[in-house]
Amino acid sequence: MMMRICRGVGEFRRKILRLIRISLTIFSHLPLLLAPSPIFMHFFSSTFSH
Repeated sequence: MMMRICRGVGEFRRKILRLIRISLTIFSHLPLLLAPSPIFMHFFSSTFSH
């Protein structure tokens, strides 16, 4: 029982880490993509100010 739970947690953690890595690469590229338009920059900053 405990082994199955531990294995499930390991799989879950690996998926979460992959999602975090993907979202980090996307977020690091977002300012470069949105830099030309001030509207998107305003939306970007207002979204992350909360």
